[in-house]
Amino acid sequence: MASADWLAILGTGGVLGFILRPAIERLFSWFFRPQLVIEFPGAEPGCEVQSPAQNPTVKYLRLRIRNRGRTTAQKVSIYGTVLRQVEPGKSVPIFEFREEVLDLLPALTEKELEFRLAPGAYRYVVLCHTLKVDTCLHWDFVQKPSRLYERRFGPGRYRLHVFASSENSAAMAGDIIFDWDGTFLGLRAIGFARS
Repeated sequence: MASADWLAILGTGGVLGFILRPAIERLFSWFFRPQLVIEFPGAEPGCEVQSPAQNPTVKYLRLRIRNRGRTTAQKVSIYGTVLRQVEPGKSVPIFEFREEVLDLLPALTEKELEFRLAPGAYRYVVLCHTLKVDTCLHWDFVQKPSRLYERRFGPGRYRLHVFASSENSAAMAGDIIFDWDGTFLGLRAIGFARS
């Protein structure tokens, strides 16, 4: 084979490599990316929590965020944008709050808003709680807007539209749905409806 033929083959291979490399890199990063999933199963031990165990004085409702991808998700955060309350047996909301973005705090932390999430791992995020002494519904948002706390929340079905995102994955959104019957133990996780 002549040297010109080798140069033509090498030149063609170089051009193909130059053209295909970005596509291969994008495919590789897509295949190994993190994938965030919000889970809010009813009656799950980690989602409905009473504390402390000996004398329950607080009942928490928490959602779970999981990484089903193949790499660690960086700077994961979750927040709510629209909160609705519907009275038992009705379908029209009696209350809707959409004036603020409501950051949710990972469980067992005080200041950490963003966190890392390894492949296959999950973390709980606190949504709300009731106290045994006053049986009121308390929201566990990082910053509690006073306009939201001017009203007393009663029994009903609640929906919070949430977003979960990270620095290196696609965001996801949906509604966290739960019921509260007005009693201390009456918080019940219904589920998560993806949008």
